[in-house]
Amino acid sequence: MGENSKELTDLQKEQIDVWLAEYEACQSNRDHFDSTYWIIATVFLAASFTIIGLSFQESIIDNGLAVSFLTLFSVFLFTILYLYNWSIQRYIDRSYERMREIEKAISDLGLDMKLHTSINSDFPKGRGRKIFLAITTGFFSFCALRIAILLFAHI
Repeated sequence: MGENSKELTDLQKEQIDVWLAEYEACQSNRDHFDSTYWIIATVFLAASFTIIGLSFQESIIDNGLAVSFLTLFSVFLFTILYLYNWSIQRYIDRSYERMREIEKAISDLGLDMKLHTSINSDFPKGRGRKIFLAITTGFFSFCALRIAILLFAHI
């Protein structure tokens, strides 16, 4: 605490303990959803890119049905991953939001706590989503190009 801060009451100390327990639960919740997402993303992205790569195999490259199926199945896997991310992102965002609220409440008592608040101000929200959007756009463009090549090769 700073020189100008006052002593905390027993009730304030208890409230801080409750906030810190909630803060830890929020962090654990965020860690769980984030790590689960990346495990699933690793599997789904690897499968999706492998499947689209299979459509270039010489043994099936001229089989329009097989190429179409592989491309669409690859898109399906990518879409499932996107929908999973969309469904859990609100829990991650709410955990961050609550941690920042707790940091503010504790800071208002004269204690210095601002990890997630400083991260939020240093790294504006949406930067990761822009990267994800770029990857998604590239992936779907590649899949559309793959189908277009298939269609034009048989004209």
